Amino acid sequence: MFISVILGLLVCTEAQGIRSGTVFVLKGEDVLLNVTKADVLQDVFSFSWTFNKKKKVLTVNPGNNPIVFPDYAGRIEFLVNNFSVKLKNLKEADSGVYTAVVAKLSGDVTEAAKYKIKVQDRVSLPLLTVSSVSDNSSSCSFTVTCSSQDSHINSTFTCDTRTCSQEGGERSEGIPDTFLQVDQSSGSIICNHSNHVSWTNDTKTIKDVCPKHFGISAGTVFVLKGEDLLLNVTKAVVLQDVFSFSWKCNENKNSLQEADSGVYTAEVIKLSGGETEAAKYKIKVQDRASLPLLTVSSVSDSSPSCSFTVTCSSQDSHINSTFTCETRTCSQEGGERSEGIPDTFLQVHQSSGSIICNYSNHVSWTNSTKTIKAVCAKHDVPPKPNPVRIILGVFFTILILAIIGVVGLWCLRKRRTSKRMIVENTIYDTAQFVAPAGPQDPTDDEDSALSSCYAMVGPHTGPAAPTEPRNTAQPESVSVYAQVKKTTPGP
Repeated sequence: MFISVILGLLVCTEAQGIRSGTVFVLKGEDVLLNVTKADVLQDVFSFSWTFNKKKKVLTVNPGNNPIVFPDYAGRIEFLVNNFSVKLKNLKEADSGVYTAVVAKLSGDVTEAAKYKIKVQDRVSLPLLTVSSVSDNSSSCSFTVTCSSQDSHINSTFTCDTRTCSQEGGERSEGIPDTFLQVDQSSGSIICNHSNHVSWTNDTKTIKDVCPKHFGISAGTVFVLKGEDLLLNVTKAVVLQDVFSFSWKCNENKNSLQEADSGVYTAEVIKLSGGETEAAKYKIKVQDRASLPLLTVSSVSDSSPSCSFTVTCSSQDSHINSTFTCETRTCSQEGGERSEGIPDTFLQVHQSSGSIICNYSNHVSWTNSTKTIKAVCAKHDVPPKPNPVRIILGVFFTILILAIIGVVGLWCLRKRRTSKRMIVENTIYDTAQFVAPAGPQDPTDDEDSALSSCYAMVGPHTGPAAPTEPRNTAQPESVSVYAQVKKTTPGP
């Protein structure tokens, strides 16, 4: 018990400073588990990577080939120079904590690196639906629902002829580390569904929801470069008594390029000679967002905290954000969502021990990440065990054991005293043979006649022996015994 308490105190103390920021990886991709602490890689007796502290991934002794365990055979690449490993073709079952453990020649054991990996699949396409519409002469109000397979959020829009106000639909976390968000941009309602490794959306133009109020104003429709687009005509009333109908561009554009961005209008000439517009679309073709660059520009790592500034940049713009981290939490200043070139966005935020630089437009999304412990390596070193806590733990453990020992001895002594009192109150006497009063039956055998003997026994009345103390209190009942001896009567 004493040893287990001491070991428990040591383990709890060391674990406080060991933090692993989450690294998110797309399913099927690779991840590098890097070892950066050069000081722990000296005088190495053995080195191993473990999964969730129990399952062995790889073990190696310097100068020998690494031993890769069966579940990772063919999926791991070992870097001999710094003991880092690359895990390949990750599956969701590979999510967990990976720890690099070093055993020194001196017998010390320490952790050289620790990573919390979460493997995520690409998010599914969300569904944007309109549940209620109130379209009067002055304004149009409607509620939309943005839903994924596991969660949903609602948002209400109120639009006049030029602008729309929004209530609700802020970024919301559904299942852990997946997000839904509703926003508006250039005449469209956008339902975003994302996690830390992928992004997708569904859109509706406001004029499709409130056609009477918006008439034929052209809300922007965003299209991924190379995709197709249908320009639909929904106003049946203007398609009566048609003399001619024309599109200023093709009705169905295939394999759109960025040069195809612009306004597409359907014009109708009636038999009466009148002209009207049957449909109007503002199309913007966008390429996939490029991978952003996340850099650390300054670090101040003091004993109580660690402060650093990061820059999240794309090809055309950048934003800065400053983080101040203590042992358990980090506060952020700056890095809010910012629009760079029109309809492209940069944003910096933190999640599960990582700094994330997001770069997106209306048709694609990508990001770059850094773990906080990689930026503040010195600040992340586990604190030394507190000797006061260990001494107090030892003291109280010894005190508890001493109390248990004293109580046990007292109980044992009391039990022995009780047994001696019972023995001292027991009275013995020697039985004397008394011949039977009547004649002996000749049919009785000799053994029967000799085995029946009687004694008159009463309480002891003589004085107590002077050398043996007696209890002066006379018990209410006294156990009386007689020693009976079998004797043969004389002739």
